[in-house]
Amino acid sequence: MDTPDGLSYHPRPDHRSSPMSTATPRKPLVFYHAGLGKVASTYLQKRVFPALDGIRYIHRNRFRTHRRVIGRGEHERYLISRECGKYLDRRLAEIASIYPEAHVLLFFRRHDEWIASHYRRYVKNGGHRPLDAYLDIDADTGIWKRDQLVYMDMIDRVTRCFGRPPFVLTYDRMKRDPADFNRRLCDHLGARIDPARLGSSPVHRSYPEARLAKLRRLNRRLDLADPEDAASEIRKTRVNRRLALYRSYLLLAMAGLIRELADGRERLTPDDTLAAIRRHYADDWQSLLAYEASQFEANDSGHTTP
Repeated sequence: MDTPDGLSYHPRPDHRSSPMSTATPRKPLVFYHAGLGKVASTYLQKRVFPALDGIRYIHRNRFRTHRRVIGRGEHERYLISRECGKYLDRRLAEIASIYPEAHVLLFFRRHDEWIASHYRRYVKNGGHRPLDAYLDIDADTGIWKRDQLVYMDMIDRVTRCFGRPPFVLTYDRMKRDPADFNRRLCDHLGARIDPARLGSSPVHRSYPEARLAKLRRLNRRLDLADPEDAASEIRKTRVNRRLALYRSYLLLAMAGLIRELADGRERLTPDDTLAAIRRHYADDWQSLLAYEASQFEANDSGHTTP
């Protein structure tokens, strides 16, 4: 089937037993998108996944219903998605305990871009540490630890947990060629995409770094509790998270009224800090790109989707 963007998506044949068949019904395939955060997870959950045909996507707002929905077995394939962030191992263990044969999807972004995006959200939520104290490459005393950004370790942990490696795509591919990204995703899921249902508008408002830099100064003056402190994370409830969100919007508005410092001391994500992060993880990033490419080589040589 040709789509308006020139791509061809081919639905997989329906292997379900006919009414006269006595064969045991095939167990549904479950695909789990382990969202690492700040890798377009919200865009995928709100725009791309709902536009898929040939697979039942359980919307993130209905994630808690997945056991009941999948248990009915009305579809051959199901896709569930949940943010993991720093809690990847915990989320993997939870899903593996229910769906030990699940196929995991992981999407990655270059390390310096990934942590910078996390850091911008941290500041928006009330954080005031500088970037090199958020991820401390030298002394490893930051909120994020160095080993939490090793992508190939994440892949190994998924493999050990589920007995098969995850399917991997990169944010770079999505930004460079979204049609190719969607095609690769559909090929793996055994699905197709309906371009008419594929939205293109952004799902998050992006704030200028200068505004966030001034907000960080304001957060420091107000001496706000660190939003990613382990203890505060445990105490968070849905109401508290909503109140924190409203506070963020208010402070962002106030930050717009603050005069910028002329000497550049408020640079939110200094180039030298980002460059150091990029150098530190250069080998891991190259290994990740090679892993992503190897999946496509296997498909080109006759590998089929699950």
